[in-house]
Amino acid sequence: MLASNSADPSTVTDLSSPVIVTGGQFPGALAALRSLDAGGFDPIAVATVRLSYVRFSRSAAQVALAADVSVSASRFVEQVAALCSAHEPTVIIPGTEAELVALVKWRHLLPPTVLGLPSSETLARVSSKLRLNEFALAAGLAVPPTSLVSATDLSQVVPYPAVAKPVHTVEQRGDALVSVSAVPIDSFTELTQLFERLQAPELLVQPRLRGQLHSLAGVMWNGVLQAPIQQVARSIYPEPCGGSAIAQTVEVDPTMVRRLEHMLRLIGWEGIAQMQWIRADDGDYVIDLNPRVYGSLALANAAGSNLAAIWADSLLGRPVHNEPTRSGVTYRNLETFLRTSSGRHIGKPQRHAGKRASSVFAARDPLPVLASVARGARRLRRQITAGASPGRHR
Repeated sequence: MLASNSADPSTVTDLSSPVIVTGGQFPGALAALRSLDAGGFDPIAVATVRLSYVRFSRSAAQVALAADVSVSASRFVEQVAALCSAHEPTVIIPGTEAELVALVKWRHLLPPTVLGLPSSETLARVSSKLRLNEFALAAGLAVPPTSLVSATDLSQVVPYPAVAKPVHTVEQRGDALVSVSAVPIDSFTELTQLFERLQAPELLVQPRLRGQLHSLAGVMWNGVLQAPIQQVARSIYPEPCGGSAIAQTVEVDPTMVRRLEHMLRLIGWEGIAQMQWIRADDGDYVIDLNPRVYGSLALANAAGSNLAAIWADSLLGRPVHNEPTRSGVTYRNLETFLRTSSGRHIGKPQRHAGKRASSVFAARDPLPVLASVARGARRLRRQITAGASPGRHR
């Protein structure tokens, strides 16, 4: 369970307790800020780069810069600790898995008033991709056939095309934490090169499934998934192992909710969580569990599931507003949906989708788009520079 689960409602008199959201350089954290703002909070945003979405957001009561955990995780935690209250409960909502790991591993640097972080034991269970398979199967969910391949023994037969995953998404290298994503591989040569690049002793290898990416998210609280929201990706980026570039909410499947609740109870997890699966021709296969704010969280906000606010309210003993989510709401990742080959053919959202959500733009909070524009300009400059570099001219 959580190391510091929630404040005693009888002792919560100051409803302005600090709420800190990290990962402000990513859209998921921006969506979390907007959820908290809509829920009556004055959230503090933490980013590791100056040109972050949260820097321009009116939803942030304060924006602070912190060290990148890939450079110094302990320094990052120290800087987050400086934003916490020494006396009142402080809710911390990590925006990335690496920042979640940093905050738990270096928790001794945080004041004891911090709420919302799991215990080290729970973190170990939820962050193991190998154990994810065990928990999913125990909850009645299917997983792809999985091989644990060792760098010292590559004799195992791998069904290409495949997907290689780290045993743990976040690796510790001294004071730094490095995130490692799933990688598509098409040959034995690519597998050996991946081992050399990652310097990993073991990797999980699964067949690359064909099908649509689905997900179910919510806030796990007292063994029940609050405000469940289900979505299907209409296109992903980068292909074939990316996140939702275009997605749409669908009716929540009660059976999937029960199974996810079962899995999260086995793990001991409470808080925001998103389970992802591939819907193939022969069934559904769970491929990932995100124990944190996730990339398309803006879709949950638009559909009526203010997950970040629900999590903070639960921790602080405040009344929770849990309303049914709307299906047919369409989401687009502002920076990726036009870069997907399939996304270009989808065109306008389906007619029944009356509400739309963007990863960055919001009518009530439009200025974070400036960060997207600046990032696009910087990417264009890099491409122009690369095109004009020596050796490119004939």
